[in-house]
Amino acid sequence: MMLLTLWVDVALACDGAERTRLLDEANRLAARNAWAGVERAYVGLVGTGCDLRFDEHFLGAQASRHLGDTNQVYERLGAAAALERRPEWVEELAAIDASYGRVELKGDPRHRPVLSREAMPFAPDARLSIEFAMQVVANTGSFRGMLPTGDYVIGDRAFSVATGPDFQIVQVGKVKGAPTQDAGLVSWFGPIASLGAGWSTSPEPSAPVLDDAGVTQFSPSDVSGVGPALRLGAEFGLSYRKPALGLSASLGYGGVVGADTFHVPDAWLAGVLRTPRLRVALGPSFSVFAGRGTGVAEWVDVGQHTELNPASEIRYQGASWGPGVAGAVGMGVMDIGDALEGAIEVGGAWHNDGSRSLTQISIRLGIIPRVAHFEGG
Repeated sequence: MMLLTLWVDVALACDGAERTRLLDEANRLAARNAWAGVERAYVGLVGTGCDLRFDEHFLGAQASRHLGDTNQVYERLGAAAALERRPEWVEELAAIDASYGRVELKGDPRHRPVLSREAMPFAPDARLSIEFAMQVVANTGSFRGMLPTGDYVIGDRAFSVATGPDFQIVQVGKVKGAPTQDAGLVSWFGPIASLGAGWSTSPEPSAPVLDDAGVTQFSPSDVSGVGPALRLGAEFGLSYRKPALGLSASLGYGGVVGADTFHVPDAWLAGVLRTPRLRVALGPSFSVFAGRGTGVAEWVDVGQHTELNPASEIRYQGASWGPGVAGAVGMGVMDIGDALEGAIEVGGAWHNDGSRSLTQISIRLGIIPRVAHFEGG
C-alpha cells in the first residue's frame, strides 16, 4: 500500500518547469493566432499535473472557441469561473446553456456519415461550432460535444438538439453510399517547401560504358561534394486515420558546387504518412544530372602520351537522366498559423542512368501542411 501511494504521489507531482515552458509557448502562439498550437499547449499544461490558474483555463477556452469546440469552451470557462467567479463568465456559461445542447453521435468510422443542417445560424460562434462537428464526423464518424439547438441530419437520420444537462445519444448505422474520407475525398491540402544543404556522390562506373556501336564512352571519375538543396510542391490527405495517409508531388534541386559542378533537378511523387508531429514520405523519383569538371574514369582510353594529358586533367561536360527512389523523414517544430507547420527534414535519394548511380542526402528547413484532425477531433 505504501508503494502504491508513493507511485500515485510521484505520478501526480506538478512539473513546474514544463508548465512554465508550455505557458510561454501558449502565450506566444496566441499572439500569432495559432490556436491549434495553443490547444496542444493547454492539453500539455493539464498533463503536467499542476493545478491550473484562472488565466490558463481561460486561454484554453479561447483556443477551443477559435476551433469551434463549444463543449470544451464550456468546461474550461467553468473551471476558470470556479477559481475566480467573474459575472461575465457566469453570464456566458448561462448563455451557452440557453442556446446549445449536448449530443453524442455514434457512427461507423469505416463508413462515415455526413452531418448537415439546412439553416445555418447567423452567429459566427454557432456556425463555427457546427462546422467543427461536421469536420469531426467526417474525420472519425462520431462526435461528442455541444451544438446549437435546432434540427440536423446525420446520414439518413434526422434529429433535434435541445438544451439540457444530459447528452442526447444518436446512433447512426452504416450509411450506404455516404461519402467518406476513405472514398477519395481530400482530407487536407497544403504546400510543402524547404531549403537546406545536401551532399551528393556519384562513383565512376566499375565497367566501361559503351555506346550502341560498342565504342567506349567518356565518363567522369568519382564525383562528390556539397551544395544547396531545395524542394517545392504540394501535399494532400487521403485518410484521417491515425497515422494519417496522403500523397505529395514536388520538384526539387540538389547539386555539387566546387571544382566539379553538378546540377540535379528532380520530380518526386511520394506516399506520405503523418502523425501529430512526424512526416514520412517515400516514392519514385526521376532526375536529370548535368555537370562539368575535370577527371575521367580510369578505364577511359585517353590515347597515347597520357603524360601530356593525364586522365585526371581531362575536362568533361554533359548530362544524363534516370529513375530512382527518394524518401524523407521530417518533424514539425512550430505552428505557422492554423494551416501550416515549420519543419526540419532529412531526405535521401538514389538514381541511376543505366551506367552510374547518384546518391544524395540532405537536411532542410521548411513548411508542411498541418493535419488539423490531430488537434482533437
